Amino acid sequence: MFNRLILMGKLLDDGNTLYKKQRLQESTQRFQYALKKFPPTEDYGGAEYQSAFQHLRIHLTLNLARCKRKMGVSLTREMCVEIDYITSFLNTKRIPMKPSLLRQKC
Repeated sequence: MFNRLILMGKLLDDGNTLYKKQRLQESTQRFQYALKKFPPTEDYGGAEYQSAFQHLRIHLTLNLARCKRKMGVSLTREMCVEIDYITSFLNTKRIPMKPSLLRQKC
């Protein structure tokens, strides 16, 4: 499970670097690939990895939405549902973030 966590982190870093270089299509591909390879919740490998995987999933989803919005591509229904889930999760943890701005685009 540790290897998968490293892979997800590397894809997040690559996507962020490409985003900063205005290479939005390639950045979007990195985020989509990472989310597609994401393990199911029951396969996170215990409580020690659960927080890290949740953190990565939130950032990958929000960064993908940010890329699509900047490219002018509308978000899919699944993406809007995921953003709603993230918003409710962050509200319960009282973590301020920008998912509500993304949710307005759905």
